[in-house]
Amino acid sequence: MYKFVDQIYLNEEKCVGCNKCLTNCPVPGANIAYLVDGNIKIKVNPEKCIHCGECIKVCDHDARYYKDDTERFFKDLQSGKKLSVVAAPAIRVQFRKYKKLLGYLKSLGVNFIYDVSFGADISIWAYLRTIKKYNCNSIITQPCPPIVNYIEKYQPELLDKLAPIQSAMMCMAIYMKKYAHIKDDIAFLSPCIAKADEIHDENTHGNVKYNITFNKLSEYLASNNIDISQFEESSFDDMGCSLGFLFSRPGGFKENIGYYIKDAWIKEINGTEYAYDYLRGYSNNLKQDKEVPLIVDILNCSNGCNFGTGTCSKCASAERIDQVDSEFNKLKSAKKKDKGGKLFRKKVDWLHGYFDKNLKLEDFMRLYNRNVVINNIVEPTEEQYDEIFTKLNKHTEESRNINCLACGYGSCKTMALAIFNDLNVPSNCIDYNKKEVINEHYISEARNEFFTNISHELRTPLNVIYSVLQLESTYKDTLVIDDIMKYNDIIKQNCLRLIRLVNNIIDVSRIEAGFFRPLFKMENIVSEVENIVFSIKTYVDNKKMNLIFDTQKEEIYLSCDTHLIERIMLNLLSNAVKYGREKGTIKVNIYSKDSKSVTISVKDDGVGIPEEMHEKIFERFQKVDTSLSRKNEGSGIGLSLVKSLVELQGGTITCKSVLKQGSEFLVTFPIEHQDHKLSENMESHILYKKDSTENVDIEFSDIYF
Repeated sequence: MYKFVDQIYLNEEKCVGCNKCLTNCPVPGANIAYLVDGNIKIKVNPEKCIHCGECIKVCDHDARYYKDDTERFFKDLQSGKKLSVVAAPAIRVQFRKYKKLLGYLKSLGVNFIYDVSFGADISIWAYLRTIKKYNCNSIITQPCPPIVNYIEKYQPELLDKLAPIQSAMMCMAIYMKKYAHIKDDIAFLSPCIAKADEIHDENTHGNVKYNITFNKLSEYLASNNIDISQFEESSFDDMGCSLGFLFSRPGGFKENIGYYIKDAWIKEINGTEYAYDYLRGYSNNLKQDKEVPLIVDILNCSNGCNFGTGTCSKCASAERIDQVDSEFNKLKSAKKKDKGGKLFRKKVDWLHGYFDKNLKLEDFMRLYNRNVVINNIVEPTEEQYDEIFTKLNKHTEESRNINCLACGYGSCKTMALAIFNDLNVPSNCIDYNKKEVINEHYISEARNEFFTNISHELRTPLNVIYSVLQLESTYKDTLVIDDIMKYNDIIKQNCLRLIRLVNNIIDVSRIEAGFFRPLFKMENIVSEVENIVFSIKTYVDNKKMNLIFDTQKEEIYLSCDTHLIERIMLNLLSNAVKYGREKGTIKVNIYSKDSKSVTISVKDDGVGIPEEMHEKIFERFQKVDTSLSRKNEGSGIGLSLVKSLVELQGGTITCKSVLKQGSEFLVTFPIEHQDHKLSENMESHILYKKDSTENVDIEFSDIYF
C-alpha cells in the first residue's frame, strides 16, 4: 500500500515553479517552495494538505499527481481474494457504459456490486432522523472528505456542527456488512482522491478497504488494453435507489433533503474558491449568535462528485455538465414516480419506512478526530517582518505592497509570512530577483572599478620603487650615505604600502571564507585606543589638524583582539585625516551608555558623506568619490574590512554624516563577547605585523614620496 502521506506527490523534474499550486491552494502552508540547483520547486506539505486536489487540477506540467488503490485492488482480485464493490453515483457520468464495467468486474470474480446511491438514501434517512432526534439547529453535511479534513485540522470549533452521520459510501458498506451479511473486503469506485482519508480514518472502522478512482481505473483499463464493451452488462445487486443518485451533482444533497423538509434553509456551497471562506464566515456567525442555515450542503469540487478530483477533469466541459444535468433531471422525474413495481406508494416515500423498520440509526453514526489540529502559521513581529522585507530588498512601504501574483500569494506580506515559516524562499519573489539583478550589476561595476583602483594602488608604489632603484643605479657613483638612506626609506615605505594592501585583500577573503578568528583577551580598551590615537599625533600635526581624545572612564575592560582594534582605528583615523579639512579637528571619544557595551566614536569636520551612501560605504568596493583624479586615493575595501573586523568581535559600526560638515563613525562592542574560540595553528592574522619600533605613518596610504 502507498504511504498515506504521499497521496498527492510532486514529480520534481516536471515542476517549473510556476506557483499556480500556491495561488489556487485554499490552505496556507500546504505547499512549500524550495530551491533545486537555483530553480524553484513546489512540493506538498502533507501535514497541512487537505487533499482538495486543486493543485493537480491547475498544474499545466503534470508535476502533481496522486496515488490510489487501483493496482492493489486488481492484484488482490487476481490472487483470489474475495472482494465486493460499491460504486459512486458518478459512475453513470464517468462510464457511459457503466453496466459493461460492472460486467467486467464480475467476470474477474467480484462478488457483489452495490450502488452508493442506495447508501445516499440511507444517509438522507439518517440525517432526517438525527435532526429530529437531537433537535439540531444547524448541521454541516460531510460526504466530502476535504471538507472534513479542513474542519478537523483548521476549524475544530465546527466539529460539533459536522453531521454525525457516515457518508453515503460508508452507509452503503455498513448496510452490506451488517444487514446483507457480506463478509468480503469492500472497494469503492470513487470520484475523489480524498476518499482515501475517510477509508483510512479509524472512525470508519475499516468498512471500506480500497479507494479506486475513476481516473486511475480508466488508466488501468487503457494500459492493459481492456475494452469493457466486450463484456456482458451487469446491474447493481442492491434493491435500487431513490433520489440518492443526485448526491453526485452540486446541490444533490439539498435536492434530497428538500423533498422531505419543505421550505428549509439549506445553503449550497461548491468549489474551493468558496467553500473554505464560507466555513470561516459560518464560524464567525456562530460566535456572534447570528442566524445560520439549518443545513450547509458543502462540496470541495465546483461541479460536484460527477467531475471530482479522481475523475477525468478534461471531461468537465460546459456542454458535458449540462448534458449530465439533463440526464439526471430525467432520472429524477422517473424516480419520483417509481413504485418499485409492487408498491402501493412511491418508492421515494416507502423507502424511509423500510429503513425505520429494518435499520438502526446508531449503526450509521460516526465520530471525528479532535487531535489532528494543525498549529497555525506563526505570525512574525513587526521587527521580524521588517527584517524579512529588508532581505527581500523591500525598503519602502510602496515596495512592500506591490502585491503581484508572481510568488503565488498576491500579497507581499503573505510572502514574508511564508518565508518566516520556512514555506517559501526569497528568490521566489520577482521583485527581489529584479533588484538582485540590479544589485549584481552595481556590484559588477563596483568590482570592475575596484580592480581598476587596485591596479592603480599596486602600480603607484611599484613605480616609486622602480624609480628610486633607477635613481640609485644611475647615480650610484655620486650618492652619499644620506641619499642612500633616504632612498631606502622610500623603498621601505612603499614595500610596506604594498604589504598592507595585500594584507587587506587577503584578510577580506579569509573573513568571507570563515578562516579568520579573533584572538580574544581582556584589555583596557581606553588605554589601547588612546595609545593608537596618540601614536599618529605627529602625523596629524604635520597635516595642520587638531587631534582630541576624550573618554568617559579611565578604564573599560573589554574582551577583544587588540591587533584588530588597531587595524580598525587606524583605518578610521586614516579616513578622518584624508577627508578632514585643513586645520580641522579629529575627535576620538570612548563612552559607555550601559554596562553591556562600549562605543568608540571617530569624528571629523571634513567633506562628509551623502545620506544614501551611509550604508553602502561598508560594502566591498564602495567609495563616495570614484574618480581616480580625486585628491585622495584608495582601494575601496577599507571600510568593508573594518566592518568585518568589528563584527568578528561581536560589534557593530554605523555612520553619521552631513555633506560639507563632516562624518562620525560609531563602533560599538559588547562588554562580554562570548565567541572566544581560537583557530588552530593560527600564529598570526596577517602577512605583515608592524614592528614596535616602526613609525605608525606606514599605515597611511596618502604620502609616500
